[in-house]
This record gives sequence, structure tokens and C-alpha cells, in this order.
Amino acid sequence: MDAVRAALENHPNVIIAKQSLRSNRGAVQSAQGVFDWSLSANVGHVQSANGGDVNILSQDFDITNQQDITSMGASVSKLLPWGMTVSSGADFSRSQIGQVVTATLGSSNETDTTTPLVGTLFVNITQPLLQGLGSVTTAELRAREAELLAAKDDYQQTINNQLLQVVQAYWAYASAFAFLRAAREAEGRALKLLEDNKKLVQADLRPAAELRQLEANYADVKQALYRSEQSLVSARFTLGVAMGIDAKNASRLADPSTQMPQPPKLETIQLANEKIVESAYENRTDLLALAKRVSAAKLRLELAENTRIPQLDLSARIQYAGVGSDDEYRSMSIQNALTAQLGYTASLNLAFLWPPQMNAADGVIAQQAASLRIAQESQRSLRQQIGASVYSAIERLKQRARIAYEANRAESYYKESVSNEEKKLKAGLSTLVSLVLTQERLATAQSNAVAAMQAYAEAILAFRYSTGALIRKGKNSGQISPAYLLEFPKESTK
Repeated sequence: MDAVRAALENHPNVIIAKQSLRSNRGAVQSAQGVFDWSLSANVGHVQSANGGDVNILSQDFDITNQQDITSMGASVSKLLPWGMTVSSGADFSRSQIGQVVTATLGSSNETDTTTPLVGTLFVNITQPLLQGLGSVTTAELRAREAELLAAKDDYQQTINNQLLQVVQAYWAYASAFAFLRAAREAEGRALKLLEDNKKLVQADLRPAAELRQLEANYADVKQALYRSEQSLVSARFTLGVAMGIDAKNASRLADPSTQMPQPPKLETIQLANEKIVESAYENRTDLLALAKRVSAAKLRLELAENTRIPQLDLSARIQYAGVGSDDEYRSMSIQNALTAQLGYTASLNLAFLWPPQMNAADGVIAQQAASLRIAQESQRSLRQQIGASVYSAIERLKQRARIAYEANRAESYYKESVSNEEKKLKAGLSTLVSLVLTQERLATAQSNAVAAMQAYAEAILAFRYSTGALIRKGKNSGQISPAYLLEFPKESTK
């Protein structure tokens, strides 16, 4: 579990998946932004002057018209989930209008008129009647939400993948340690046999020629010991990579403390195949992620097909304009100009837009339809693979449990055989060659037992992975249980 926790905290794959999940959360938040209230404001100032020479009854005049307009306004707008856009606000303006008339003789006349402060309150409503009407407005947001759920499943699947990798590496490390222990035991037996027979040769109780076979046997055993030591070094660094730690820290990894699982008795090795396969379809997070991506692709195809519908929008505007106070009127012309703008105004507008060729819409529809088909076929393909892998994992688990059980028995029997041969040799009822051969068979049986135990441990791991049960479901959902990795799956036993 220390190795598992280190992998889930440090491995780049897990960190990348976590950041991908964070990115999808941001995408959902971004899609929600189209339904946010939007506030806008403006302040403006315009100055203008125009005019020219005018000849009235042979008298030249230079007439210049001047305008100085200050305006400001603010509004809020919001898109509603059924496609309606509502905006409301207020505008204010004040104008100063002047005229300068200059005659050729040098005389001039100036007029200056300032309008009162004019305020306008308004509400605009635009409702799509065809394209963009109804739930299609929220289709992109719902698609992003489905992708976020898929990203959560992807993150969980990344954890499952890393858990698979690190536990496989741990069992390989534990196996390499067990191989080394067995090689050291074999080396100890071979060395003891060689030393004991050297003493017998020195005492003229055994011919010296027999030492050559024992020395050759010891040399073979030493080779196996050296290979086991190198395998342990490689397994240690492989585990370090799976844990996401650097080589320096990997070189300091302690010896494995969790022993490989023991196989059950032969009569208990039974599994309910159909029930397990159906459970795998429900639990595999990679399959669940694809199902959510199919949903997202369907929503986007619905949104794309909506663009083929003509755009018909009904817009309504209601406004009311008024002045600051009546005593601000300074001229009849300004009063007449304002009278036309003041008061209540309502308007309706119907706008139609439809591109007959539909190239843009058809292109997007083709892309989204292809994306949907890809997601559906990927889901179907993965479902087929899961079904096959689960059946294969079930049979492999049962067979490897049986093999590990028999391998343990063989090792136990060969240990008894070595002890018996040693007793027979001392009694003169056996030969040195027979003892050496029995020791070699014990070493082989020990190696076979270690390999069988590793294969059984990996079969449990593969079974849990293929059925989506590496991590506990239900009451303690999200927890990694050591029992799931160390015991034959009792919950699936008939």
C-alpha cells in the first residue's frame, strides 16, 4: 500500500489526468458563462463644427454651426435557457447647439441653445421562433457536463491503470526477492554439501574425484545466485518508475514486506462467470467514460442539426423617454425637437435569415455525425474487449490458482525428499549423485513455486482490473482494499 500511495501521489500519468479533469471543469464553467448576466456601460462626447460662406443680396456671411453632445448609458442583458435574450438599461444625453454668423464688414452674431437632460429607459426582448429555440440553447453546456463526467471516469481509469502497473511491478519485485532467497538457500545447500565432502575426502572416506561434480554443481548454483541478484536490482528500479519516484530514491527502496497471496483449496476455486461479466460492464470506468462521450456527441449533433433550420427571430422593444424639468426648454426649436422623442414607444420586429446552400451547416453536421459514430463504435469495441478479457481473466485465475496450489505442494515434497536423501546417504543407502539431483529438483521446484505464486498474484490483479473492481465500490467507495489484491474473489464465488 505504500507503493500504491506513492504512485497515486507522484506518478506523472495521475497528475496529468488530474489536470485534464481540472481543464474539463473549466470548460463547463466557460459554457455556463453564456447564461451570465452581462453589464455594459458607455460614456461619449462629440463635438462638431461645419458651415461656409453664404451670399445674401450681395452681402457675404460666414455661418458656422456647432454641436457639443455628451451621452452616457448602461444596460444589462441575459440569455435564458430557452433561447430568449433580455436586455434592459437607460441612456442619458445633453446637447449644446450654437451658431456663429459673421458678416464681411466684421459684425458677428452668436446663438447658443442647450437641451435639457434627456433620459430613456428601455427593455429589449428577442425570442427565436425556429433556430435556437428551446433546449438546444443548453445543448453545448450539457455536452460539456457529460464530458466532465467522462473526464472523472478517465481520471479513475488512470488510477486503475497506474494501480495495475505498480502492483504488477511490486509482485515482480517480491518475486525477484523470493527468487534470490531461494537461490541463496540453494547456494547454501550446495556449499554445505561441498564442504562436508571435502572433509570426507580429507579423511579418506570419500574419493576425491567426486568433488569435481560438487564443485561444478556449486558453480552452477552461484551463477543462478548472481542472475537473481541482477533481477532484483532491475525489479527494484522498475517498481520505482511505476511509483513515480526518481532513480536515487528507487535505489533506496526497502525489501518487500507484503508476501504474495496464497492460493485457496482446489474445491473452492469456482466463479460465477455471467454475473461477473455483467458486473464488469457496470463498473469499468473506461466503458462508462465512453458512454458519457456518446451522450455528449448526441447533444452536439442535435445542436448542429438545429443550424439547418431557418433563423426567425421576434424582437420587441419598449422604451420611455423624458426630460429633466420643463424650465430647461430654452427655445421653441429645441422644444419641438424633443417633443418628437419623449414619451412611450413600443415596437415589434420579425427578422428572417436562411442560407439556401447550407454548406456550413451540413459540414458541421457531417463532423458531429462522424464523431458520434466513432464514439459509438469505440464503446461497442471496448465492450467486446471487456467481455473477452473477463472470461479470459476468470479462466486464467482459476488455472493459476490450481497451478500455484500444486507448485507449493511440489516444493514441500521436494524439501522432504532432500531431507530423506541426506539421511539415506549417511546410512549408505543412496549416492551423492542422487542427493545432488534431488537438491537441483528442489531448487527448480522452489523457482517454479515462486513463478506460480507471482502468476497467481498477477491473475488476481488482472481479474480485478478487467472487472473494474480494483477499487472498492459501495459503502467504502473509492478505497483501495488490500484484500482485493491478496485474496481469491470470494464475492463472486457460487
